[in-house]
Order: sequence, then structure tokens, then C-alpha cells
Amino acid sequence: MFTTIYKNELKYWLKQPAVYFYFILFFGAALVTMWGMSAERDFGFTGEILNSASKINRIGGRFFLVALFVFPGVIGMSVFRDYKSKIHSILYSYPFSKRDYLLGKFLSSFTIVSIIVLSILLGMIMGFSLTGSASENLVVFDARVYLQEFFVYMLPNMIFISAIVFAVVTFTRNVYVGYITVVLLILLRKMFLSILGSFDKDYLVALLDPFGGEALKFYTRFWTVLDQNQNYMPL
Repeated sequence: MFTTIYKNELKYWLKQPAVYFYFILFFGAALVTMWGMSAERDFGFTGEILNSASKINRIGGRFFLVALFVFPGVIGMSVFRDYKSKIHSILYSYPFSKRDYLLGKFLSSFTIVSIIVLSILLGMIMGFSLTGSASENLVVFDARVYLQEFFVYMLPNMIFISAIVFAVVTFTRNVYVGYITVVLLILLRKMFLSILGSFDKDYLVALLDPFGGEALKFYTRFWTVLDQNQNYMPL
């Protein structure tokens, strides 16, 4: 039954224009940004490689932060629309388990969110390729940089945020609470890290940051420009 729910939900989302709008929006924004940065000559060569692992991580992180606001509209809406249409009382009478229903809803919408987030990296790759490796600010394409960015840094945070949003919307039966939750998570993290940072406890801040960004800063804080250009990001 899980497979049936997952497939039906996936078919539903693939028919929604909003999904393609989000994909094109983030793909286009990343493409134009990277194309503009790599093609810009006025600033001269600063020694920083624009498609290095360090730079991709920083820029990709900013796009990912914006993409978080898409999560409630997909992850939260996947379960909210059953409550909104009052069909949940009928669905609950069908012979499937709570686990199959919730996992089918969650994983199908999570698949869609993953595709949307993946569009950010695809746009970045395309943006750099339009300029070409002849640019002095670029090096030869390295797939490992983008795979690491997605699977090591984006995917865990996607699971973390998605699970929270899905749970909140399921319990409250209100998709708008999902949006509020995303805003609160970002604000509370900022406040929490700011308070700890004022005590100059860098290691503690790195250890307790749920998104992992501060841990990454902690282990790369002494990297030179050469290190940032050549090294892959630490695990």
C-alpha cells in the first residue's frame, strides 16, 4: 500500500504547475548568478576560484536558505490538503496503516523537494559552463564538488527541516504553521548562535548548530585562499 500511495502522490505533484515554477525559478536564479559572476571582468582576478568546493558551498547555502520556504508548500501541503478537503476521514477508513499513509505522503513530497533543490546545483553548473573554463576564475568541472554539496550538506538538512515541517502540519492541520516553523527555526538558530558566540565558545557553537554550517566554519577557519581553491569540504 505504501508504494501505491507514494506513486499516486508523486503523480499528483508532477501535474502541479507550481513544482515546475519552483524548479525553473531556482534553476534560472542560480544559472544567471553563476554566469554573471564567472563572466564578470571588472573586478579582476582575486585569486578565488568561483567553482571551488568552498565557494559552491557558500553560494549553494544561500540559495538553499531561500529554498526552505518552499518546503511547507510541498511537504506540509501533501498532508494538509487531505484535511482541507475533509477527505481524511474517508481515507482513514481504508485498509492501510498509519505508517504507509504518512511515509507515502512524506517521501513523495520529499522527492519533489529534492528535485527542486537539485535545480540549484544544476543551474550553477550550467551557469559556469556558459562562460567556459577559459575564465581565469574557473577550473575544470569536478562532479565530486556538487555531489558532496548535495548529499553531505543539503540532503541532511532537507531531511531535518522536512521532518519537522511535516510533523507540525500533521499535528496542527494547518499549513501556515509550517511556514511559521521555518521562520522560527531560522530566527532561533541565529539567536542561539549569537548568544553562544558572544561567549567565544566556537567549538560549542559548532557542536550545537543543527544545520552544520558553524561546524564547517570551525574546521575551515584557518584555510588560506589556496586551501579554499584546492580542498574539498571536510565531512
